[in-house]
Amino acid sequence: MKRIIFLLGVAAVFMSATVWQASQLIEVDVLLGLIKTNNKAKIPAIINVGPMQNIKYAVTYGAASDEQALAKLKKAAATMNKNKAVVVYCGCCKMDHCPNIEPAYKFFKESGFKSVRVLNLPEDLAADWVAKKYPMEPKK
Repeated sequence: MKRIIFLLGVAAVFMSATVWQASQLIEVDVLLGLIKTNNKAKIPAIINVGPMQNIKYAVTYGAASDEQALAKLKKAAATMNKNKAVVVYCGCCKMDHCPNIEPAYKFFKESGFKSVRVLNLPEDLAADWVAKKYPMEPKK
């Protein structure tokens, strides 16, 4: 019985693991600081991979868990500079349950982009960015 409980615990750890490491996260305040410079050379390519509204300077291609949206992202990425930093975010839910971040993050890493980070939104975009009145793109 103890062995079964141990194996279930190990399985739970592996199932909840993400494809990125803590060092590959970018904190909200760091990205906010880059955005506030208004210096496009310093601002990473900010890619919204979910259904949420865009933060300032972000571009979206749709939810990356959708094959057609991911194909749009891949097509657009073919024209991007692989040396420019990339930040992906979704914010529809808690990061460890998000179906959109992982496929986009893996795609950028496997495609040879040199600096790919995930915006650390532990709760969601509404709580970790919007509620703090951080800059957003106007709603269309």
